[in-house]
Amino acid sequence: MAQNKYACAVKTFEKEIQWEPNNPDWRYNLELACMILNKLEVAHEYFEKAVALKPDLQDGYNNMGVIYFGLRRVDKAIECYEKAISINPKSVSALRNYGSTLRDLGRYEDSFEVLNKIPLIAPRYPVGHFSLGALHADMGNLEKAVASFETALKLDPNLYQAHYELGKIYRIKGEY
Repeated sequence: MAQNKYACAVKTFEKEIQWEPNNPDWRYNLELACMILNKLEVAHEYFEKAVALKPDLQDGYNNMGVIYFGLRRVDKAIECYEKAISINPKSVSALRNYGSTLRDLGRYEDSFEVLNKIPLIAPRYPVGHFSLGALHADMGNLEKAVASFETALKLDPNLYQAHYELGKIYRIKGEY
């Protein structure tokens, strides 16, 4: 059902682009709908056109990083996250995506430097604390991971990933 709504949105945005070909917002919205439909190559094309029209489209660069990551083009994803952060250094979503990508690459110190900024910018952003907890867990800093996951859960008790990760740590420590 939701897929049909996004497919309908794609058709609507495509029509709007015919009427206003130089409006970057339509292309950006089309990029988002294509991402949700997992049409990453198509989303990529719309992103390129949107940023050509509006070079300071921070969310577009962040989303493009997600697309590139999904396409397994990690170097390009990193470039996009860095560009998004250069446009808006306080974008917690771009910082989270960038830091998580660095973590996935095993670049833990670089990841920590990026992810550690999030609680300073947005202390009530639960996913930021969760991302920092995941990094601590990967680094073997289980006590710090537990503290980060618990903070995330205080802010959002329904953050199921934090419950899951805490359960894994408690199991490792034999505390279940």
